[in-house]
Amino acid sequence: MNLVEILQVDLIPLDQDLLRGRSIDVPKAGSRTETRAVDIIGWVVAQDSPAERIEILQGGRVIRRVPVRIPRPDVAAHFPDAPGSLHSGFQTSVAAIPAAGLDLTVDAVLEDRRRVPLAVLRIRGSWRGDGDDAQDLVSVVIPCFNQAHLLPGAIESALAQSHPQVEIVVVDDGSTDNTEEVASNYPGVRCVRQENAGLSGARNAGIRHSSGSLLAFLDADDRLRPDAFERHLRCLAEHPEAALVSG
Repeated sequence: MNLVEILQVDLIPLDQDLLRGRSIDVPKAGSRTETRAVDIIGWVVAQDSPAERIEILQGGRVIRRVPVRIPRPDVAAHFPDAPGSLHSGFQTSVAAIPAAGLDLTVDAVLEDRRRVPLAVLRIRGSWRGDGDDAQDLVSVVIPCFNQAHLLPGAIESALAQSHPQVEIVVVDDGSTDNTEEVASNYPGVRCVRQENAGLSGARNAGIRHSSGSLLAFLDADDRLRPDAFERHLRCLAEHPEAALVSG
């Protein structure tokens, strides 16, 4: 199970010329969650020009944009005459938190296009039961239909990855050859047998029998380079807004 720890949530000193108030309600510093995504929830009330959107930045690059429009009657009660206070809430999430962690900045963008920094967040990902250097478990789903003679190459290329946390799920998609027997020759490789459902059906079956936080689809007649997952994970860490990577 992947863990995310919130190391720091620091509100930037209030710019009273532009804002009347702001808050990051979630996440809280010191909290830990069993997920690969972090919700960011809060509110912002401006002085004159209402807040139009929130932007989440990593290294000065915007990775999330979300409008400020969630009803917050509790905030409006405190700022009854402030423009936009009734709909001053926002909510977004950042997924695929790498073990190395992320430093994020939360900015408000006002209707007149002025930008106001709100907070800085420091987030770290980790693997349950391991140390800070633990890495994400990659579930390799290999659909196979009558390609038992090619399957060893695919399995062995997954086993040879430089990334140490790998599980392999072979889906025997109604084969009439010895696919199941070939897969069973590799200790630790899980083989799921089903009636023929086609490539997408086999992949979905593999997903249901996977436990990793990341999925990799590998056809039975393909092979991976030994550093494939290491490169893919590095790319995800450099682009936390991305949902997938291919090569």
